[in-house]
Amino acid sequence: MVGLAVGKVHALRTSVRPEGHRRETLCGVLAAPVPAGRHFHPKEARACRTCTKVVASTPLTLGINASNELARLRALIGETAEHRLDPVRALAWLHGYAPECPAPPDSSG
Repeated sequence: MVGLAVGKVHALRTSVRPEGHRRETLCGVLAAPVPAGRHFHPKEARACRTCTKVVASTPLTLGINASNELARLRALIGETAEHRLDPVRALAWLHGYAPECPAPPDSSG
């Protein structure tokens, strides 16, 4: 996601709560999100140098696709609530950023 502050384009943090209508960026500035879901592009002329360096040094392990991410989380929560997934394994999956859903607990044993 992209945010604008002081004429520069910044990369928004994905896990930080908004401060009013602004969100924290990778460089620490509070910026207003740009509508329509634009993604940060380090080659853009107005791209913040610090955000560009952070993006280059720590690339995303999974791409950001809000509808897919929300669907994955809803499925994980639903399966855990219905006791089809072990809560400890579901939480471990969330912490591990595994792209695949955890296998259900082995009931053979």
